[in-house]
Amino acid sequence: MAAAQTKLDRDVEALLLSRCRGMTSCGTIEFLISNGLIAPSAAKAFVVRERVAQLQRQGVPKIEAMHLVAEAVNCSYGTVVGYIYR
Repeated sequence: MAAAQTKLDRDVEALLLSRCRGMTSCGTIEFLISNGLIAPSAAKAFVVRERVAQLQRQGVPKIEAMHLVAEAVNCSYGTVVGYIYR
């Protein structure tokens, strides 16, 4: 969390660490999503942005990378554009 934490920030961190202790990575993610702490749409946008960025680091032009990711994750190019520019 941020350097300047409030008491509530520290309480949130402590509670989440306590609740997720011993869970697998997948279990932790499932817990966070099922409790509304991570929005599925935000997680999808994160994956799309990361995949596009990875392709760009490999030298693929941005528009082409967005088309490739849209095809790879079976969504429309417009959806990928929305995730990138929102």
